[in-house]
Amino acid sequence: MSRIIKIIQKISVALLFVLGIVVAATGVYCYHYQDQIIQKFLGEANKRLSNTIQMSSIQLTVLKSFPNIALILHDVVVKDRIDTATDVIAARKIYCVFDIWKLTQGQYVLDHFYLEHGKIYLGEDVSSRLGWKTGVHKTTQREVPLVVKLQKINLKEMEIVYSSRQQDYIVHAAQMQASIKWDCGELEAELQGKATIQHMQIADVSFAQNLPISLKAALRYNQSQKTWTLQPTQLSHERALLTIQGSWSLEAGSSIALIIQGKRVSPQLLLRCLPQQYYQQIKPYDLHGELTLNLGIRTQPCNILALQGDFVLSDGVLTTSQFSKPIELCQLSGRLSIPHVQNLKTATLSIDRIAGTLASSKLEGSFALHDFHNIRLQCAAKATFDLTSLSTLFAHPAITDASGELGLQWKLEANLQQLMRGAPAKDNLFLSGAL
Repeated sequence: MSRIIKIIQKISVALLFVLGIVVAATGVYCYHYQDQIIQKFLGEANKRLSNTIQMSSIQLTVLKSFPNIALILHDVVVKDRIDTATDVIAARKIYCVFDIWKLTQGQYVLDHFYLEHGKIYLGEDVSSRLGWKTGVHKTTQREVPLVVKLQKINLKEMEIVYSSRQQDYIVHAAQMQASIKWDCGELEAELQGKATIQHMQIADVSFAQNLPISLKAALRYNQSQKTWTLQPTQLSHERALLTIQGSWSLEAGSSIALIIQGKRVSPQLLLRCLPQQYYQQIKPYDLHGELTLNLGIRTQPCNILALQGDFVLSDGVLTTSQFSKPIELCQLSGRLSIPHVQNLKTATLSIDRIAGTLASSKLEGSFALHDFHNIRLQCAAKATFDLTSLSTLFAHPAITDASGELGLQWKLEANLQQLMRGAPAKDNLFLSGAL
């Protein structure tokens, strides 16, 4: 037994000795050739990249990604190739990691790329802003070719800004990893990490803001057709999980076709994804629970964005200022249809079945809301009200005691917007039923 331990100790010492030699050799190589490596890298990068690059300093290190070496660029600004007054990339630090074995053979192979604390600005034509020359160049023995094979891209505290005539997005990547492959005008990327959707706007409609997410995605971009294709992608926020897939185009007549499936989604999270001006109106109604949903988003003729979907709410609780106790929604399922997202007059929210309780009172029925501007309501329901519990919720000095049950069924059609404005009820209200 002691002999085996001695053999293991000798092997460990030998491995540590070899590792020490490798570390020392790499350090000596980098120290001795540091200036030469940096100058050749800058020269080759300037030949291959037609953008103007500004930086405060550059240094070489082996500690960032041993056994490979890394060039650290400080306070980097990459200018737009055409509009030189515009930045494409601005970062406090950029790490370029090279294969040490290839480097000793005279070839720069860029494997990993790290960007920290800055911004990336994207436009409709990504490739035109970054003028990377990918063609084959004739090289002499003295020239050092630069090969880009990005196996990994790391973003840390980077803000990604996309802007076009119809769409604007701002995403803050707290910690994001990506691998990118560019082949024959087609870009393939895999993304994983944590980010925050700070701003999202399509045409003049603003959507979710300051929404933290965890992301796992596979993305493809076709340069000739200017289309993005999203493979089944997972977005998670707290317990909520969304799976998204589809495609969209950045051409002048932009098109979108997305399918969204959700599990354990909070209604508040879903409401935050509505256009901001309508979310603020719904915000006072505090709805909680877990939603299972299926949504489809696509562009119709004339570049009209439409949304269709269905949902089921479990363990729902609705709190409003009108009631001192919450309404428990035991069952709720329905459909949402917005044929024209930019015009919510076309919107319809249909609740096919609702079952809820308020104190000891019960309600069952269905209803639909049409035209989110004027809010037309159609409702058919039946309820059993417990007068004892209701009298405590709606206390009135004229009522000193109440008991019993009140059974009610009704059909109601009303224009809620006009009723709230004080318009005559006879023109805006139809009610029938039995008490």
